Amino acid sequence: MPSVATALDVARLYDELRYCVRANDQEGVKRVFNELVRARRPVAEILAEVKSISKEREKSEPEGDVSPRREWPPRSAPSDAEHGTPPAAVGYLRRRDEPGSRNGSLVA
Repeated sequence: MPSVATALDVARLYDELRYCVRANDQEGVKRVFNELVRARRPVAEILAEVKSISKEREKSEPEGDVSPRREWPPRSAPSDAEHGTPPAAVGYLRRRDEPGSRNGSLVA
């Protein structure tokens, strides 16, 4: 049977685990999880506690999607390029090494 000090340590670790889960502190959860395993607590017991805390957290959050939605600006009229218009009608880029160009870079 575990000693009183060990039981108090385990209770403290579970309190800390609850705090870390509620705060969404992933590093803290990992650290406390490892400490509980070293204290010889069954992994199933630890995971059940995390699951229970997560369910509490879900219940306390407001229902529905309250996250801000990403609003995209209204779309402008499609360009000629979107309609498959040949490049000559949209504008033609040529390499500068082509006749009428300079230095091998692209020009309009």
